[in-house]
Amino acid sequence: MGWDSLRKSFSGKQIKARVSVAARNTKISVTNSPIRTEFEPDILKRLPQLSHVHPAEQLALLRAKIEYCSNMYSFKNKDQETERYRKHKSQTFIELTGLAKNSPMIMNESIRGDFVDMLHKNIVLLIPDYNEDMEEEIYKEPQFEHIGFALNLFAMILNNRHFKSSQMKSIITQNVISDFFQQMHHPDERIRESLKTVLHQIYTNFIVHRGYIRREISNYLLEFLYESDSYRGIPQIMQILGSIVSGFSVPLKAEHKVLLIKILIPLHCSRKYAHFSSGLSFIMLQYMQKEPELTATIVDGIIRAWPMQSAAKEIELLDEVEEILSCCEADEFTGFCASLFRCLAKRMSSQHYQVAERSLYFLNKPYIIELIAENLGRILPQILPDLIVAAESHWNSTIVLLVCDILRSLNELDTELFTKLIDEIMKSDDSDSPRRSTARKTIARASLRASDMQRRETLAMDAQPNAR
Repeated sequence: MGWDSLRKSFSGKQIKARVSVAARNTKISVTNSPIRTEFEPDILKRLPQLSHVHPAEQLALLRAKIEYCSNMYSFKNKDQETERYRKHKSQTFIELTGLAKNSPMIMNESIRGDFVDMLHKNIVLLIPDYNEDMEEEIYKEPQFEHIGFALNLFAMILNNRHFKSSQMKSIITQNVISDFFQQMHHPDERIRESLKTVLHQIYTNFIVHRGYIRREISNYLLEFLYESDSYRGIPQIMQILGSIVSGFSVPLKAEHKVLLIKILIPLHCSRKYAHFSSGLSFIMLQYMQKEPELTATIVDGIIRAWPMQSAAKEIELLDEVEEILSCCEADEFTGFCASLFRCLAKRMSSQHYQVAERSLYFLNKPYIIELIAENLGRILPQILPDLIVAAESHWNSTIVLLVCDILRSLNELDTELFTKLIDEIMKSDDSDSPRRSTARKTIARASLRASDMQRRETLAMDAQPNAR
């Protein structure tokens, strides 16, 4: 039969009818196929994607994927089969990430408990023995690829728009939270940063767990203060706590004040203060803003913690004190100004150039000058003797010039008081002392000394090329 005769034997309507029947038969064959309730990995250790199966099978497949991701595969094992399992587990995590934020299926009653257990199993691992003080390289956790996926998924389900804390409080328990705090000791900073996000979200979402989380934070900080002295996780804990303190209601509860006085203020004494100073300073400011009456307590605690031989820590503390003074109310400043500037005066005459310079710059800040001007009678007697010592004996010409400028500024604030104090300081020396002079002569002599020091330094620098 030729093509023409074949074409004539079928009309257009017949062809369309046959195609329609074939389509219906195909649909029936798909619809009548049995719904699978179990899934097993294929020969390449893979599970099908959720979008490739019938909607009625997706829940069973999701359960299989959760079970698949519950299996742990070491990244140190280079076996080909293990590598295939690891690769598909990572691909499965990526697919689950697409569900975690918006899909209601992940919040299904029969799924959510297993899902959280799987994430918990991937996150909470044995903490390796690693001493960052002894090792030069930064530690990188071999299992981080899967740990990172699990932490990201945990954070995403806490932000899922179908998430309800009432349904999850029996699943995300205090044991889970406690395990996460223990993992904050992990030497890999990437894990600690991700745990910080998760713990903060748990605190935000679960009112029932807030008191427990605050107790865990207190225990973590107490362990650091009095037992381990390992600062792992402390910067992250400070960031979590800073957010928590900013949400405290006013007036502050007694337990919140105990946290400040018994734990947070003593943290200034730590040798590792530099690692978390910014976070601790932020918390101090939050407490001050909540209750200004606590400012004196905070400043007194910092003064007691002041180091004797650590210039780097002194500079860090000076930065924190400056931030405190920038937010301090004038009435509160009056109560501690004398003790604070008695402490600062010793720093102004310090033989360490950076410490002396940093503390002298305090007296160049307009808002600090305003506070000083209102309490000059209390502050000037504390700082003037050390300023004169620095002007007459400091080895650095820049420091001497700074001191001269400050002495002029203080003299302008209250010339009568300044002159009186200068006379008292000079009379306290022996009568034959060459330092006996007026206030104006004292400043002039210091300025002359600074100019002479700079001239000699310039001559010494000019002489160096000639010597070569």
